[in-house]
Amino acid sequence: MVLERLKEYIDLKGVTVAAFERSIGMSNASFGKSLKQGKGIGSDKLEKILSVYPDINPSWLLTGAGEILLTKTPKNVLKQNEDKFEDINEDKRKLQKTSSNDNTETVVVDNVFKLRTDRLIDRQQIPIYDMEAVAGLVPLFADQYSQSIVEVMETTLIPKCDGGLRIVGDSMYPLLKSGDIVFYKQVHDIMHSIIWGEMYLISFDIDGDEYVSVKYLQKSDTPDHIVLVSYNEHHKPMEIHINRIRALAFIKASLRLNSLK
Repeated sequence: MVLERLKEYIDLKGVTVAAFERSIGMSNASFGKSLKQGKGIGSDKLEKILSVYPDINPSWLLTGAGEILLTKTPKNVLKQNEDKFEDINEDKRKLQKTSSNDNTETVVVDNVFKLRTDRLIDRQQIPIYDMEAVAGLVPLFADQYSQSIVEVMETTLIPKCDGGLRIVGDSMYPLLKSGDIVFYKQVHDIMHSIIWGEMYLISFDIDGDEYVSVKYLQKSDTPDHIVLVSYNEHHKPMEIHINRIRALAFIKASLRLNSLK
């Protein structure tokens, strides 16, 4: 039954039924009521669900065949840490993008990745950096490149952040797309502060070159090694020695800019 599979998906994602109903335009408690009564769901609602939740596997949703998610890796990541996730779609956080000419644009935070220990900040201003100008996380975190700030965003009700960066690449697609902004909080004690299964902005060394990426970090069976895991199943997990990490930061929120007229 489609509704039962949807309930399984909701449980996997850690989203409340109430938030799910609001996200697809269902009236309050109508999903639970339809589930109890064994009713079906209309094609218009199915189209809305697939547009709002692009990681759900349409074949699985309609027939039960295949994996729940279009990618296999996130299923394990989310199951391992489901007790840490709260309702990231409960409210849409709003930001104001400010500039020197006072032009403002209202945008919406798409995801908030909040640990249980995080406190939501009523209002904060977050600098957005140009990675090409910085040329790596190490000098950025050393606070040597204030001139690389391209804009400042004023935020409400997201965890404390140190800055934001525009990402490049599709390793976290469809959760994150190339061009999305991720907001991060720097990790100072890398050796002792990694929370396995969480999403990080990571800088690591390969043959003397620095690579910057957004990945889930998983514990390796090899001592002193970690596994970098992508959301996109077409990107294979990568194992590195922990000493190759140059800089690390929690991903606290992500933003996909949408123009509102």
